[in-house]
Order: sequence, then C-alpha cells, then structure tokens
Amino acid sequence: MTSLNISMLEIFQKGIINEVLSEELLVESLREMIKDEIKANLRAKLKEHPELNERLREAMRLYFEAKLQELYAGLKLAKASGELALEALPSNLSDTFSQEIMGIVEQELSQLLEKAL
Repeated sequence: MTSLNISMLEIFQKGIINEVLSEELLVESLREMIKDEIKANLRAKLKEHPELNERLREAMRLYFEAKLQELYAGLKLAKASGELALEALPSNLSDTFSQEIMGIVEQELSQLLEKAL
C-alpha cells in the first residue's frame, strides 16, 4: 500500500510541476507578444517622426560613449591604484608582484584578443 501511495504522490507532484511549467511558458509567451507590440508601436512612431528618431540615435550614441569613457576611467583608476600598491611594497616584493601581475595581464589580454578576433 505504501508503494502505491508514493507513486501516486510522485505522479501528483509531476503533474503540478508540469502545470506550473505550462503556466510559466504561457505567461512568458504573452510577455514576449506584448514586447513585440510595444516595439512595433515605437518603430511606427519613430518612422512618423524622423527628427525624433535622429535625436534618439544621437542620445544613444552619447550614452554609449559615456559608458566607454566610464570603463576607460575605471581602468585608469585600477592601474593607478595598482601602481600605488606596488610602490607601497618593499622593493624585493614589488619586483616579484610586478612580474606576476604582468604575466596575468598579458594572459588576460591575449584571451580577450582571441575572443575579439
């Protein structure tokens, strides 16, 4: 009798899981359809108003340039902080750490270049 109860429980649990997954799939599909409608509406409005489209493009260009400058500033800050940390170390440790850091940086840069190409 116990094995029958366990298998019925398992069937019940699987049924609930399948129902939940089906409901999630339905909700996600509806969300995607709504997004598509919104995108189509926005594209139509931009087509009607080319000057607005141009302003939006310019704003996006400025936004991405600012993000790149932020990234560049972060890299410069990290470099300067690293240099300061190396200067604060005794000279024998500074040389060892400098060599280790350069090895790591070279390896990371070569991996980035491989991915980019």
